[in-house]
Parts: sequence; C-alpha cells; structure tokens
Amino acid sequence: MKKYDFAIIGAGAAGIAAAGQIARTFSNATCVLIEKDSRPGGILLQCIHTGFGLNYFKQELTGPEYAQKAFAMLDTNKTEMLLNTTVIEISHEKTIQCCNEHGSFSIAFDKLVLATGSREIPFSALSVPSNRPAGIFGAGEAQLLINRYAIRPGNTAVILGAGDIGLIMARRLVFEGMQVAAVIEIRSEPGGVKRNIQTCIYDLEIPLHTESTIIKVHGQDRVTGVTLARVNSACEPDFKTTEFIACDFVLSAIGLMPEISLAKNVGAQITNGHLQLDQHGRSSLPWLYACGNAARIFPIVDDVSSTAEEMVSTALHHDHGVCQ
Repeated sequence: MKKYDFAIIGAGAAGIAAAGQIARTFSNATCVLIEKDSRPGGILLQCIHTGFGLNYFKQELTGPEYAQKAFAMLDTNKTEMLLNTTVIEISHEKTIQCCNEHGSFSIAFDKLVLATGSREIPFSALSVPSNRPAGIFGAGEAQLLINRYAIRPGNTAVILGAGDIGLIMARRLVFEGMQVAAVIEIRSEPGGVKRNIQTCIYDLEIPLHTESTIIKVHGQDRVTGVTLARVNSACEPDFKTTEFIACDFVLSAIGLMPEISLAKNVGAQITNGHLQLDQHGRSSLPWLYACGNAARIFPIVDDVSSTAEEMVSTALHHDHGVCQ
C-alpha cells in the first residue's frame, strides 16, 4: 500500500488549488490528487459561459479556461494524479479505498483534504406531486448533458429557481434552439447577479414568475407540463392562483449542498447537512480537512481557489509541522 503525506479527493478548483499550495508549502511532502473524471477541472468543465477568474486571475474566463489556467499552475512533478478513479470509502486507519479500470486498491495518507465540491438539491426534496415521469433534471445535470455530451434534454423547458445557474441555463437552452416556457422563482426577485438577470431573462423575453412555485408535475411516461401557484409571505402556495404551463422537461435549480458523504460515513461530525469545521477547515477528525464547496457553498469559484490555498497555509501548515 502506497502512503502519501497528503491525499486530496476531488480535482476541481479547490483540489487543484490545495495541491498547488501543498507543493509550494511542503517542499519534500508527497501528495496524491484523486479525481473520478478523466481530466481535472470538476464542474468548471461544463460551465462554458464566461464570468470566472475576475478576482483570482484578474481576467474573465470560461469555466474550462479557468480550470486549464489553475491546473497549469500545479507542479505535477510534486503531485501524483489518479484520474478516472472513484473513492469508495475512507477509514479511521487513514486509508482510502479506490476503484478504477485496473480494479480496487487502497492508499494510505497522513492528512486528507476533502475537495469533493457540491451536489444539487434534488427536485424530489420539494415533495411535489407527480407520477415520476421522465424529463425532470437538475440544472447542473442538464448543463452536463448539453455542454459536454451534446444531448438535448427536451424541446420546451420550465426552470424552477432564478439563481445564477437557473438563469444561465435559461439562456443556454435558448442558444441551443430550445424554448423556455417560464422561469419560476419563489422569492420576489431573481437571486442571480444583475447582469445574468438582464441577459438571460429580460433580453431574451423569457417569462419570469416571481413569488411562485411548482405545485404539480403532469405527465405519465414523460413530462407534459407543470402547475404553478403564487406563494404567500410564508412561501406557502395559494391554490386559488394556479396556472398550467406546457413543457416536456423541468430543470430544478433550487440550490446546492456540500458533497460530504465520505466524511459522514467515516463519522465526522455533521451539522445541518454541513461538515463541522473550524475557521481553518479542520473537521472533528484530526486528520480530515475540507475546502471549497465541500466546506461551504461559495458564490464564485475564485473564492474556492483562494480559500483552499488559505486552508493549506494555515491549518495544514501548522498541523503537519506539529506532526513532524
């Protein structure tokens, strides 16, 4: 079993930044970066719109450009990469069980950094009545299908959630020749930045329904439409204000949550769905740290990179020095 001083799970923006800072901080340390995808970059690889890097790189980039520039800063002579590799579990014996095309294997570590990012809050969390028809997607899931695999999820969409990802996907669908019948937002105003609200909704004349939510999804084998209703000040639907909107797929963009299942399974303390961490990224386990969206959801990727570097410079720098 090969052992490393540091192991990082996830080669998105956080994992790449953490690995780079480890290489710069610990000249003789061994580090492995484990990624389930075929190349580093994480969610950035499917975010082909611009708007990334203004703070971290001082220039506006697409998601893949940001990932490429971040990875170019990494000294790969000091960081071993394991791509196409899925982490099955981590143990209190400080080992990681992995699986890839060559089979199952274990590696050992001294310190582990969780940089697994986030996952979408599923539409099913809303308990909206339906017959479970095909055609309900997370917005990020649809983004992956369209931008990386050139698969159209349908012809006419209704999008639930007017945060930045919902707004950006509304524009993306239109650019790809699909229709957006409505964007539905439970709050009184869209949650995205003003530029996205203007360019993704108003400029494209997409119907926006605020203070509203979906109360039913129609269809047997495939989505045929949704019923929406206005909500009151407590965000409860008013069933006297319903409206049917025809569509053949629904995109849910209702938020993200940290992907911390590996930490949960090994017994790290979890509070309200978040890994319990101190201000420097230490968990309740003395060898487990987290950064990026696995620690908390960040509005911009630039902060993911910078805070991952900060975690290495503070917590890991101090703790690894104490262990030595």
